[in-house]
Amino acid sequence: MDVQLRGEMMVDGRPVPPDTRAGLLIAYLCLAPNQRSIRESLASELWPNQSREDQFNSLRQTIHLAKKLGKVYGDRSNVWIDLHSSDFKTFDTWSPLLPDWQSSWAERARELDRQQHSERTLRQSAEIADPIGKIELLKEGLRADPLDEELCADLVELYQALGWRTEAAIQIRSFDRAIREADVGLTSSKMLRLL
Repeated sequence: MDVQLRGEMMVDGRPVPPDTRAGLLIAYLCLAPNQRSIRESLASELWPNQSREDQFNSLRQTIHLAKKLGKVYGDRSNVWIDLHSSDFKTFDTWSPLLPDWQSSWAERARELDRQQHSERTLRQSAEIADPIGKIELLKEGLRADPLDEELCADLVELYQALGWRTEAAIQIRSFDRAIREADVGLTSSKMLRLL
């Protein structure tokens, strides 16, 4: 079974509409690697507002629907999940996880995925000796997540180390503008403003 969770969810090449119960079950199982999802936690996560009995009935019905989408068994050795693809090395090829899904666990998974990509970009930039290559990698990361203050701070520090004060000031203003436009009630940290 091939499962695509980035962009539009697909199972074996077929699109799965956002927040369908069968799709939720498959996505939930895919996003819980090396973890055996016990019946109770899975049912309560997917149907938090139902009684326990209704949760289990919904889970049974959803497993039946999920089997129509693709085989869902405990052995995932024959399952390909796009999250684990080496194609997503940088933000340049990265796309959001289940972007149209509104479930709280999908939102948590998206945030964790974004953080992991940010951390990977920072690690990769630390391994690059060429400052221009490092600048390009950090800029890629900021194009994917313009509100990532840690990436911005690294880029500003690099500009300053190279003596590129104008570029550093432009980057700080760009970051502040992105925060204002996102209207999320944040401001850049004092540390970034002091750079």
